[in-house]
Amino acid sequence: MVGYGFLDHDAIGESHIGISVADATDYTKCESDLVLTQPALAPISSAVQISREICQIMKVYTIYTVSSTAHLFGVRVILLLWNFDMPSFLALVVAAFNYCTSFAILFERMKLSKSPDRWRVKKIIASGLAFGSYNVLSTFIFFRAATLTNLLSVTFFFF
Repeated sequence: MVGYGFLDHDAIGESHIGISVADATDYTKCESDLVLTQPALAPISSAVQISREICQIMKVYTIYTVSSTAHLFGVRVILLLWNFDMPSFLALVVAAFNYCTSFAILFERMKLSKSPDRWRVKKIIASGLAFGSYNVLSTFIFFRAATLTNLLSVTFFFF
């Protein structure tokens, strides 16, 4: 509900989200959830656009977090199956590098959706697990290639 007059305060107080503008009465501002600082109703569209951007950033970050967790867990399970002792410090380093890359999400430009966004949790978790599984598979292939060849030991003095 959007309002600015004295008679709007009851409707704003009863609505799910009450919005009042800068030139609204003080009583209406007290009842509203969001007070726009500019007069008139034009800032509402920009507030909706910003909220949709934030929602999309949160969805992308959630997918990234699920995939990072699946990657770390999957790599840990594979290393345990191979009887390779992975120190806790190394797991922390891998997790820190995973989360350092998440800062790029903050600066990513999102396309605004024309309709309100919905959180489809099953789809978000499935996407995150798919990306995490791909990361586990690529880590597995790289680790096997590194241990079966002497490229890393010759070049970087590993293994």
